[in-house]
This record gives sequence, structure tokens and C-alpha cells, in this order.
Amino acid sequence: MRYHSFPAMGTTVEAWLEPAMDIDALFNWFELVESECSRFRPESALSQLNSRPGATVPVGGILGEVIESAQEAFNLSTGLVDAATGSALLAWG
Repeated sequence: MRYHSFPAMGTTVEAWLEPAMDIDALFNWFELVESECSRFRPESALSQLNSRPGATVPVGGILGEVIESAQEAFNLSTGLVDAATGSALLAWG
């Protein structure tokens, strides 16, 4: 196993890869997710969605999958897990 540590998504990602695994593919995957789901990137799909509160906006791709998973977690936890905390998160700084 090879260990790698790199900054992504506002934190430090630590990964242990099998010898045959490609570290560049891992970096590229995190970049793709971050490019769609980062609230810190104005061009991201999430930022575009957040800029249109109340509007009906078609969402697909990785962001759509993340939203579906978040809704499932919300339902399974009866509201204990809630990804729709953007305004509270901003208020906390």
C-alpha cells in the first residue's frame, strides 16, 4: 500500500492505494467532485444551484447523486442527518 495526503474539499485527504492504483485518477476524481460540489467555487454546480433559491433548477451528474444520497440519509435518520444547512453554515462562519 502507498500512502498519499493532499488538500481537497477544504480538508486534508489521506489515501492508501494498492500498488496498481493510479494516484492521478484519484486526484482527478476529487477534482471532478469538488468542481461540481464545492460551495467555494462560484462556477460549481452547487454554487449555481445555491444562487437561485426558490427556482426550479435541473440537477444531474455528481451533484444530483449527492443530493439524492443526502435526501436518503435525511429520510433514514428521520431528519437527524440534514445536508440542507447552508444558511446555518454560513452564519457560523
